[in-house]
Amino acid sequence: MSLKKSKIRKRIAAGSVATTIGAGLVVGGLFHSPSELLDDSRVQYAQIVSDNADNNVGSGNDDDDAPLDEERKRSISSKIRMRILSLPAAIRAIVALPLWGIGFTLITIFSALWSIVLSPVVTGVLEFLLIALLVFLSLCVGIKAAFPNIPIKKLFNKHSIFILIIGLGLIAISEVLLGVLNADNAAVNTLIKLGFSLVVLIASACPILLSQCKK
Repeated sequence: MSLKKSKIRKRIAAGSVATTIGAGLVVGGLFHSPSELLDDSRVQYAQIVSDNADNNVGSGNDDDDAPLDEERKRSISSKIRMRILSLPAAIRAIVALPLWGIGFTLITIFSALWSIVLSPVVTGVLEFLLIALLVFLSLCVGIKAAFPNIPIKKLFNKHSIFILIIGLGLIAISEVLLGVLNADNAAVNTLIKLGFSLVVLIASACPILLSQCKK
């Protein structure tokens, strides 16, 4: 019985956190600053914007669906904004303002993380890690297919690991050099890196094949 109560409490807590975050993101996205949220003079302005959006949606034509959908989105946003601004100032200060702080903080963090992910440096690192993973997996699959009865740990030796590490290091260097010297030709850069990866793969497999043939 106590276990069920604990699970229910956890679900309620998780739901409350998710609801708070969702509401915070909505409020943080609709208002750019606390002054917009607490300024009573903006209530009438929000009503005018909402009415104009409704009129634009009502007068839309079927031949122009994209602008109509955009107007509908604006109308919904304006209505939510108006509803929030129509709340008493005390409720906005006690409830909506903390939600705005949560939403604004999360939106700022997500925007910063997204800009970092889209940066050229991070993109290059992720591309290199993907190439390195593909080379390693291809090597494992290839040698396991050639020698299915031998564990992969026993197939690798010092020479193959050394060549693989050096090869991946050279791929990383080529990633940087190609990005600087030939940044305008992404297709050629991709072919060069794929060819280089194939060379590293074959070179890493050679010591394994030679050692197994000797046995």
